[in-house]
Amino acid sequence: MNTIKLNTLITEVLQTMRETEINSEETLSLYNRYGFGTIKRHFEAIGVTDYSATEVNNFVHDYRKDYERDAVSDYQWHLVRRSAALLEVFHKNGIIDVPTLPKWGLRKPTEIYSKMLEEYCIHASRNNRKGSSTIKVDKSAIRGFLFALEDAGIHSFDDVTLKQVSDIVTARACSYSGGTANMALAVRCFLRFIYECSFTQTDLSIAVPRLISPKRTVREGFSIEEIQKLLDTADRTTAVGCRDYAMMMLAAQTGLRSVDIRLLKRNEIDWYRNEICIIQDKTNKGLRLPLEPESGNAIADYLLHHRPNSDLPFVFLCKNKPFRPMANFSGQFSIYKCNAKIDTTIPRRGTHSFRRAFGTRLLEAEVSIELLSQMLGHSHIDSTRQYLFTSEQGLKSCALGLIQTTAKVGEK
Repeated sequence: MNTIKLNTLITEVLQTMRETEINSEETLSLYNRYGFGTIKRHFEAIGVTDYSATEVNNFVHDYRKDYERDAVSDYQWHLVRRSAALLEVFHKNGIIDVPTLPKWGLRKPTEIYSKMLEEYCIHASRNNRKGSSTIKVDKSAIRGFLFALEDAGIHSFDDVTLKQVSDIVTARACSYSGGTANMALAVRCFLRFIYECSFTQTDLSIAVPRLISPKRTVREGFSIEEIQKLLDTADRTTAVGCRDYAMMMLAAQTGLRSVDIRLLKRNEIDWYRNEICIIQDKTNKGLRLPLEPESGNAIADYLLHHRPNSDLPFVFLCKNKPFRPMANFSGQFSIYKCNAKIDTTIPRRGTHSFRRAFGTRLLEAEVSIELLSQMLGHSHIDSTRQYLFTSEQGLKSCALGLIQTTAKVGEK
């Protein structure tokens, strides 16, 4: 690799970032001051002028310690770490496209456990049993289980007992932040898989408790008035506002998950039948929904007048080059939620609240829970029953009639 001065490399990176319109001048200024500038000042302090990836990585490692001592802010740490990655990638490949940075110090299972886990994920994906997002969540749950085995000094499934499996899953259920039932199911499926593949001689899946009390968090959907306020905050005269308006309108009228809206493709819209036909990212199953006129008009306005000129199949794209589908919508949506003055005291109200509101409105319109389950694209009707918690009318429809308390056991 050719030797290059650090100052020269930083200048080239900033110029390339400016030419590809990835960041605004304000953002570039922050990178130059707190990211590249911090690295530059370190090199000046040690009297080094040539770029060295090893020296930069060593500095980032030490800078991490300052961050952990609260000596630098989270924002400064992020800029330094990302600037280091940009310098390394550009020095090697002449590009500045840096994917999402991996978590710092991310723990990895032992080699044998990692191999089993990867083979299970491939198996789940190939057999069309679970979508990519579900596999990602399951993988995280299984990793936690494997780490618990390692912490207990167990590095081979040949040494695992049924009691140890039961104890670990039960202990994790007490502190698991997500759905405990889903965590247990993921571990159970993984253990059954490694048994069927002869990685273990005992079917350890039978030791996973089936009666784990799930943590219920009732997520409240947006009201009609709140949805209208959110839509009104989008400036439809701009490309971003027009795009975001179409995405929020589609979420409100179809109940689609945010990931399915972000990854919606142009060929998945049937303009003649006014329908959307997709393969859901979470379940990997097909779903066909009607496209309401308001959503259709909003999407058409974006495609015809504001969408960047790109051959990518996705409907909604980032505004800046290189054009690509949106990685997430949460940050942008938080701005709309703030501008619309949506009540922030109610927890966990994000883009999923459009879906919650959609399901609740259908229940209040006396749509059967079976049909609602189909429209929401749920794999199991139990996933739909949670919507009853936020629907007073839905709860009433499930109320049991009074029975005579004097009836004896066995009497009809």
